[in-house]
Amino acid sequence: MVISQPDHVYTFVTFRLEEPVIWPRRTFYTAQDAEELAETVASYPVCESLLFGELWLKRERASLVNVEDGVLDKWHYGRIVLAGDAAHKVTINMGFGGNSSIESIVALCSQLKSEIVSHKESSLSLSTLERVFESYQAKRHAPMKMIMNLSLFTTRILTWDTPLIKLFARWIFPWLPKRYLIDQFSKIIKGGPKLDYIGMDNFPRGRLAWEDEATTDNSNDEDLE
Repeated sequence: MVISQPDHVYTFVTFRLEEPVIWPRRTFYTAQDAEELAETVASYPVCESLLFGELWLKRERASLVNVEDGVLDKWHYGRIVLAGDAAHKVTINMGFGGNSSIESIVALCSQLKSEIVSHKESSLSLSTLERVFESYQAKRHAPMKMIMNLSLFTTRILTWDTPLIKLFARWIFPWLPKRYLIDQFSKIIKGGPKLDYIGMDNFPRGRLAWEDEATTDNSNDEDLE
């Protein structure tokens, strides 16, 4: 996977592990490990006129790490609560890691703000916080499990994880409608949480409405069907 910016190019090469690495076990790799793996794919084309080995020789820096994913069963303890990659981590190929982290922070902030307003005090008791944290986790846990599984499936498609998946990636996936992925991503994004205490009156309406928006004008949504 190659991502380009005006001044830099970021290259990701995925290798399949012989066996999964499950916490608390951890693995660490050296620069020599990275060199040896890079050599095995040096002759792979990145495009019609460039090989991966040529990119590797011009690298500014590189690291070899395990790609982790998972959703914790417990996100809070006492007054401590987790969000983002600390609570739910997904593979990078679908691009939902950062977006999901922001959504979890939004959900947590909205619930904390609502509780503070209802109690009319700036400091919440431990029991109240634990109830808020439990509610926050309950709302975000299932969506993050779905996104984690979808991200992992996307990674398996792009890396031809099995012969059947390779068949799907090369011969079936290219025939899907051009807007198929956009439509699927839109369904996930429009169901995301919003900051309930931020006024939306001055924001322009987009082409896709949030699921909780009451509207009688659905003409914009038809473009995404």
